[in-house]
Amino acid sequence: MTQAALMEKTTADVAQNFEFMIGGLPGRIEPLHDGHVGNVRAALKRAKYLVFLVGSSNLARSYKNPLTYEERKLLIEQCFPAEVAEGRLIIRPMPDFFRDHEGWAENTKRIVREVAAEIGVREGIEIDDSMIGLAGFRKDAATSEYLDMFPEWGDIMLTERVSKVDATAIREAYFRRDSVILAEYLPAPVVAFLERFRLNPAYAILVRERENIDHIREVYNKDDPQNYTGDILVMHRGQFLMTRRGGDYGHDLWAFPGGIRDAGEDFLDCSLREVDEESGLTRLNPWLTIDILKSNVVMEYYNDTPGRDLRGRYATMLYVIVLPDWMEVPKVEPMDDAKHAEFVDPALIPETLWFCDHHGMYGVAIQRLKEMGLIQAG
Repeated sequence: MTQAALMEKTTADVAQNFEFMIGGLPGRIEPLHDGHVGNVRAALKRAKYLVFLVGSSNLARSYKNPLTYEERKLLIEQCFPAEVAEGRLIIRPMPDFFRDHEGWAENTKRIVREVAAEIGVREGIEIDDSMIGLAGFRKDAATSEYLDMFPEWGDIMLTERVSKVDATAIREAYFRRDSVILAEYLPAPVVAFLERFRLNPAYAILVRERENIDHIREVYNKDDPQNYTGDILVMHRGQFLMTRRGGDYGHDLWAFPGGIRDAGEDFLDCSLREVDEESGLTRLNPWLTIDILKSNVVMEYYNDTPGRDLRGRYATMLYVIVLPDWMEVPKVEPMDDAKHAEFVDPALIPETLWFCDHHGMYGVAIQRLKEMGLIQAG
């Protein structure tokens, strides 16, 4: 039998039993609940294979994204042991892209197409976009906008809600001192995991973070004001001044020095004040004056991405200062709400240990520094 005949026969066989050869299901599943289970089962009725794309796989733990990719992958495997063992359900990490929805969509397509190529070799056919369907559930316009970024694929979306609650409600009930597991909306393996996770030190940190977020939103951001902050990156001999946060929000995560701008305060003055308060940059180095720091500012970057901060609406201005190599290495030490401060190579810090969207802003800064010839490309 020729290859063309084999492709025609196999494709016909698939079409007889399934509408699509492969489905792609993007989701953060924080945590996996009955709605997600319904999505998987519905998609596997219409597609021979399903790629479960576990979203935000590159982010640090937070109240919004409390579980690691590995933990979520394990829960999927425990909830669908037969489908995973048979090879019909394939799990892949799906990272977020900083301020780049198109890049995120293209990367998602790449992941599914790579799986499709592997399956095509195994099935003896060539799988194109016409044989791929997008799975999911259009909950609302805001959360489903991304689902319209895959026009090449077919539609195997659920049209009716499976679960009465969503992951947000489950997190709200669970991450609190009087914690409640909404077991009636969760598969048994997820309930067992959440019971065990209460003993994980990360759980107590996330509860405190949730309380801090609620407090700030109630006391300072009740009327949804626009807040402004200043952040700063100081580079010296190829390393950058970074801190690890000591407060309840983003505890122990790596971040730029920075903080809330005072009324009438200039963004740069705010950033320079914050870097001194958190690391003692000028107090510990009298020779490194504010004027010297200002004269070595090489770029600024404004970031007002919606949803970038769980406490409310926060826009920031990031300044990058490059100190000449001939200067001595400035002394720094953690102060104020920083638990650690040092000049480091941020490229060595895993992305899953960065606060908020600081890793994304760092990427923008590095790209611009390369374009200016201040660091080597590559």
